[in-house]
Amino acid sequence: MPYTEQEVEAGLTSKSWKVRLQWAKRTDFQPNYAQIERGLTDKSPEVRAAWIERTDIVLTPRQVDRGLKDKSWEVKNAWTRRMDFTPTPEQLKKLLEDKDWAIRQAWARKTDYTPTPEQVEIGINDRSGSVRRTWAERMDFTPTPEQVERGLKDEFSSIRCAWIRRTNWTPTPEQIEKGLLDEMWEVREAWARRPGYTPSPIQIARGMSDSKAMVRLAWAERMDFTPTPEQIGLGLHDISNEVVIAWIRRSDMTWSEETIQEGLQHKEKEVREAWAQLIQNRHSHESQDAEPMEIYSL
Repeated sequence: MPYTEQEVEAGLTSKSWKVRLQWAKRTDFQPNYAQIERGLTDKSPEVRAAWIERTDIVLTPRQVDRGLKDKSWEVKNAWTRRMDFTPTPEQLKKLLEDKDWAIRQAWARKTDYTPTPEQVEIGINDRSGSVRRTWAERMDFTPTPEQVERGLKDEFSSIRCAWIRRTNWTPTPEQIEKGLLDEMWEVREAWARRPGYTPSPIQIARGMSDSKAMVRLAWAERMDFTPTPEQIGLGLHDISNEVVIAWIRRSDMTWSEETIQEGLQHKEKEVREAWAQLIQNRHSHESQDAEPMEIYSL
């Protein structure tokens, strides 16, 4: 049921900021310019933010510029959720250098603008680790070798991982080797899962005997190398069920009957189920006249 002009006006001018907030969030009435302007300058930051987030109103450049200079975090953060305006270079520079790291991160996350090389450099060197990670995860710029090297040496492992997961740069052999020996298992796993390089036999063997199961799992799931029978045996007897199952499911080999029967007697139920599923899949392939794959007899 439509509201009268008096009802709308009473709600938007209520003495209670919570009532004004409720009305600012309502989408069942169309505010006029005066009501929008009053809402954008409301003394409550929550109300101002709610008006900014409305998608059924068009804001003027003057209103945008004023809002981007607001001192409230709620208001500045609300602007990051509007997609119908493009900040000027001057506005964007101020936002990316805001004293509040959460605002800098929020604007670093926006994908509706292309950052300049200067903005990228500022972002990846931000004093906040959260902001640096957000920039490392942006894929709309090509980092320089110096920037990559800096990122791979970041004090936080999550940031090092973010740089490793980028696919628009080519690592050097030295960077790969150093990363595969990183003290943090998350970094070693990220390198084990990174495509685009051929690991050496030594790196493969070292990774498959890593102290962390997640790293061994990453190597078990990597398909760009041919494991030796010894490595396969090591994988099938791993203490981690996830690693064992990953080896069972590798598509580059078919197991001998002896190995399958041994697997069906495994002490762990989920491993036995993985072997049973393998048998079912093999019978399905055979019924479709699939070409037999190489058999490893262990």
